[in-house]
Amino acid sequence: MKALSLITAICILLLMVCGCGDPNQTEGDISSNNSTESVVEDTSIADIDLTTLNSTMVYSQVYDIVSNPDRYLGKTIKMRGNVGVYHDTATDIYYYACIIPDATACCQQGIEFLLKGDPSNDKYPATGTEITIEGVFETYQEGDQTYPRLKNAELL
Repeated sequence: MKALSLITAICILLLMVCGCGDPNQTEGDISSNNSTESVVEDTSIADIDLTTLNSTMVYSQVYDIVSNPDRYLGKTIKMRGNVGVYHDTATDIYYYACIIPDATACCQQGIEFLLKGDPSNDKYPATGTEITIEGVFETYQEGDQTYPRLKNAELL
């Protein structure tokens, strides 16, 4: 388990190092850049935007979120994946999750979500539907188990 956390940390570190751009460019160079490219402003309020990561990195990041939930409590997370649904017939509760496969699609990792307000089951997308969702990360207790989820989630 610690080996996988170490691998996740290394992957995140590599992303940070490789994504820094030109090391010779100074802050002044950046602000005086007269580029004619149009810039689209991201109106998302997400603290963690998983939609911008490649498949290996997003899988690793979700694994870290699920494995180390205390680091992410209260953070707004935006993610894209497919809807997974579990129906507990004993309690008649439906659990919805945004599921993300790894790069080879052999493994999956996901985070449960609870839509904002008190939506009925017909407000949730069908199993397998591709979604982009944003919500606040929390954990909750059910019996002796602690589960992670995105609360107050919105479909984007």
